[in-house]
Amino acid sequence: MKWIFISLLFSFAACNKGPICFITAADIQKHAPQKLIVTYGSGQKINALYDSGWDNSKGGAYLFYKDEKLKSYTFYQNLKKPVYREEYSENGLMTRSEGSPMVDRIITEVNLDSAFFQIYFFKLQKTFQKLKITINKNLHFQFPLLDDTANSNIKVVSFGLNTRDLTNLNIYTHIEYLNNCSKINHILSDTLLLVKNPHISPANAK
Repeated sequence: MKWIFISLLFSFAACNKGPICFITAADIQKHAPQKLIVTYGSGQKINALYDSGWDNSKGGAYLFYKDEKLKSYTFYQNLKKPVYREEYSENGLMTRSEGSPMVDRIITEVNLDSAFFQIYFFKLQKTFQKLKITINKNLHFQFPLLDDTANSNIKVVSFGLNTRDLTNLNIYTHIEYLNNCSKINHILSDTLLLVKNPHISPANAK
């Protein structure tokens, strides 16, 4: 069988505009867990960096100005669907963001009685608290965010869940994070409604 889900995502934040905090191509490369794909512009200056899996499936794409300061970041899900984007002016000011820094969720049905959840967050210039999860209003958990080993500037939470005798799951997530540049606190809440469908063969739900 397969879990079918409906998602309701809420993000509470102040205005995006804030102080100047330069981010360079060298900064991104220095902290990347794997070697990034690099493209160059004139004068052998880096004009783009991509996570290693980006060309085949999904990941992050960084674009830079001529002086190698960050111009934009976009996270793409499967089939290169853009789900989150940040844009910066030439003087380092973040001018726009679209989507949620909760950039991806993967739900894998291990067997008929259990499922494995992975939730991913974009962490650049962000300090996250623990992720709080409530399941069907009576199960409460807290999970620390760990650095992802595949994508740059991504944090991940992974956990398994016994789904025996459950036909519905209501998963509520809540997380707070600080923008290290603007010093503004943000709250990100998400409700995931899942229904077990016995007429569908086992498969990944994304």
